[in-house]
Amino acid sequence: MIIPYALLRYGRRFDNKAAIKQGELTLDFIQGLCEAYRPMGPIGNKGWYQAGDELPAQFDQQPIDAAYAVWAHLARYEITGQTSDLDTARAWIDWFHGNNVAGRPLGDPETGQCYDGISGPDDIRVSLNRSEEHTSELQSRQY
Repeated sequence: MIIPYALLRYGRRFDNKAAIKQGELTLDFIQGLCEAYRPMGPIGNKGWYQAGDELPAQFDQQPIDAAYAVWAHLARYEITGQTSDLDTARAWIDWFHGNNVAGRPLGDPETGQCYDGISGPDDIRVSLNRSEEHTSELQSRQY
């Protein structure tokens, strides 16, 4: 979703209608793929969406993709005023907070740290690994 976000922001900043149109088309295409499964979720990086695939990969979903989706939908809302984009941005935040295929939040509310994503399909679970999403300073703290 970072590409439609970039196109929309660029188009708005430089009054480039072609970039806005391409951003909207790309956003709608990717959003449609993210809604291929219920509940909605990012395209998984365990296979992505390759030519000839009927559906995109469902796993492994990463929270950064949901963050990009929020940005993209809010950018389009700023351009068009379509309230449906606000609703979709909220749905992506809800995904982060547990309205996802694992039924669990993707972050630790006590530390503010973000988990790596959702793995599956045999054992659908939130990966509690926080790898590079937190600094060595946070790693050394006691929570």
